Amino acid sequence: AVSAAAWLAATHAVEADRAIAHQHAKLSRFLKLGGFGDETKPYVRSRIAELASGRCLCEYVWDGGGSGWSDSLPTDADLLVHLFATYLDLVAPPSGGGAAAKPPAAAAGSSLFGSAFGAPPGGSLFGGSSLLGAAPRPAAGSSLFGAAPAPAAAAASP
Repeated sequence: AVSAAAWLAATHAVEADRAIAHQHAKLSRFLKLGGFGDETKPYVRSRIAELASGRCLCEYVWDGGGSGWSDSLPTDADLLVHLFATYLDLVAPPSGGGAAAKPPAAAAGSSLFGSAFGAPPGGSLFGGSSLLGAAPRPAAGSSLFGAAPAPAAAAASP
């Protein structure tokens, strides 16, 4: 039995073949969403094609997906955030290493923004139960800058 690494090394000995293999490895990162298994790759591939085929993401459903979507598949919101973060991981220079440093090998599902885009510990980024949940309502009488303003003294009537 030949290992996958040995097969790739022997098969991609030509420079053009190595470039194709490298490009495939970069592009396959877009299909692997953290928190979802490899069985979602066909759906992710087809959903990216559906979203890209229209104008201005007209097929976008923030809390769902396209045809064949179920709760076990990523929502369009999950997918777009993952695509954006993966793109930034590919084009952003590594932190602290300067322009000449090579980026570290990223684990599947890891990114600049955390490992799987799941909800952070303790709930959502925005206070709801999901990644894009509703923001909590401020306490009654509170303002943008903290405590509620003191009530104005009643003006004495003449």
